[in-house]
Amino acid sequence: MSVLENVQDATGFQLDKETSTLYGVKDGFHFAVIPTGDNKTYQLLFSLGKTNQPVADDDFRELKANSKVIKRYTPMNYKVIFDIKTGLTKAKTAENIQQALDEVVSFLKSRQYEDVDEMTGISGQSDIYLVSGVVNFLSPESYAKMTAELNIDIQKEAQKSENVIAGIVGALIGSLVGVAAIVIIGQLGYVSIISGVIMGVSTISGYELLGKRLTKKGIAISVIIMLLMVYVANQADLSLTIARYYGLGFFEVFPTILAEGAIDDPTYWENLGMIYLFSVLGFGSTVYGIVKSRQEKFTTRRLG
Repeated sequence: MSVLENVQDATGFQLDKETSTLYGVKDGFHFAVIPTGDNKTYQLLFSLGKTNQPVADDDFRELKANSKVIKRYTPMNYKVIFDIKTGLTKAKTAENIQQALDEVVSFLKSRQYEDVDEMTGISGQSDIYLVSGVVNFLSPESYAKMTAELNIDIQKEAQKSENVIAGIVGALIGSLVGVAAIVIIGQLGYVSIISGVIMGVSTISGYELLGKRLTKKGIAISVIIMLLMVYVANQADLSLTIARYYGLGFFEVFPTILAEGAIDDPTYWENLGMIYLFSVLGFGSTVYGIVKSRQEKFTTRRLG
């Protein structure tokens, strides 16, 4: 059972499993609890005001000083984010979340804060919405305005055409960053996951940056470029090693090594295979992040 499921069972508040967001209303205050850092830390969110004024930087200094479970707070106009201390176990972290919620709401009531729309500061009209995957405390009118603006942005994004030629140039430039990382780390005597990840990330990021849009065609092109450049980088690393050993110039060795291909040495294949593996992992994680970001852009709805 997850931390937020523990809190849900103990409190009866609602849990949106798609976004791992716990939310509800406590003593008149809408709130949400969201995970951060791969579900390892948690934040407690409110939208608050007092006499139509947003929260000041030092409004909750006393609350934080007296709390054992609130690590920090961040005011963002009307929205306030409280970072909650994690416990050694899931159960303890769940207890800390409940305690933080109780302490904050008690403090808000004692200081006459109001539950407000985070766009306008108007009280008594807000509800909890996801807009592009982000928790917002809005009135129906503010939500309609925000989604209308978002739809315009989405339409503009959809109208962008993919510039394949520019994308290829971007992928090649990005892959050179990966080549440099592989060669530099290789000359230090290591085959590092870092160099492979840099190759994968920089190649796909370069394509998207200059190509303006990433499609399945762009992903396929970037994979081909990455695989080729990993081979070139490995040959360049090997050429540098041979050139230094025999006192030769790099370009006396590199063309021959590149043309002849693999050296008959098991270590060569191990190193090349590891770099390919790490590059694919970096590439895959970046593509996943891009796809997830696009999905979140369309995750716009009322919670509950």
